[in-house]
Amino acid sequence: MMTDAEIDIAYRKEKDIRRKEKLHAIWYVVCAKKSYTEAAWLMRRAYNTIKSWHTRFLKKGLRGLDDLPRSGRPPKMTNRMLTEFMEKEDVQYKFPVELAKKLKEKFGITDCARAVCGKLRDGGYSPKVPEPVHARRESVENVVAWQEWAHLWLQEAENDGLMPFVADECSLLHDYWRRRGWWTRIGKRAYGWYNGNHTRRTVFGALSKYGDQMFMSARWFNTESTLQFFRRLLARHGAVALLLYRAAPHRSRAVNDYIRDNEEFMRVEYLPTGWPELNPVESCWNTFKRQPHTHQAYPTVDARIKKSMEYLRTHRFNLDVERFLFRKPVAKTF
Repeated sequence: MMTDAEIDIAYRKEKDIRRKEKLHAIWYVVCAKKSYTEAAWLMRRAYNTIKSWHTRFLKKGLRGLDDLPRSGRPPKMTNRMLTEFMEKEDVQYKFPVELAKKLKEKFGITDCARAVCGKLRDGGYSPKVPEPVHARRESVENVVAWQEWAHLWLQEAENDGLMPFVADECSLLHDYWRRRGWWTRIGKRAYGWYNGNHTRRTVFGALSKYGDQMFMSARWFNTESTLQFFRRLLARHGAVALLLYRAAPHRSRAVNDYIRDNEEFMRVEYLPTGWPELNPVESCWNTFKRQPHTHQAYPTVDARIKKSMEYLRTHRFNLDVERFLFRKPVAKTF
């Protein structure tokens, strides 16, 4: 027979709501020394129900509180059949509503979306917010080959006196504020200010393997702003070797001419397509959009940019650039 302390611990650790209710009734009878009538009144249950739970507990312990098998029509599709069907079908059928329609069309099973959700959970599935993956993402083999080449390219650039940098751009929406949960009193609403202004600004950023960092704001992300960023980077750090994405402004004719004219002081190569996890500046944007702007509304876009650039100038990210560039690539399959 279990002790009072063991019953109390089992009740606190139990996650299933049905077993938790039964353990609660057992606690009344065994620990609190209540009669079946008193326990039934406290639990809002019938006298025979409390007695049956206690009898099963005395015979088999906690195992006696499991639901007994019930008779009825067997399901047309079991959890295992559904999960096997999920593995064979297209990704779009992993939405419960679409999956319910597909099951009705193919097998004539009229399960609602809620029933499908229950079977998916029992089969080992859970709802998740999908991570965006680039449609033209490079393969893992190509990324591994690029990392081997980039390692030699960076060594050669450093031997020639160039400081290696990784660069990226961020689009900053004036009306953006991160919608995170607030802790408020029960019954009290939480409000967040917004101004309805959807003006955008671009923030350029570059990090070196030696801890140097530079950020610049611009009105647009185009050829002119890209050239201005390159000029500031050269003026501040001298000769640089730059890794960046294959964005259209990075490969424009004017930018290529500028790189060709300054090839003694600047070398530019491109990161693999669709691999943001290799770029350490992406981590800066994640922190940057979360820290200084959470639940804040600015009257003008200039005020927001001023606050943003002040944060970027005073905050040191201290990221290991080589750890990002040469991390082991992981294939993302659907």
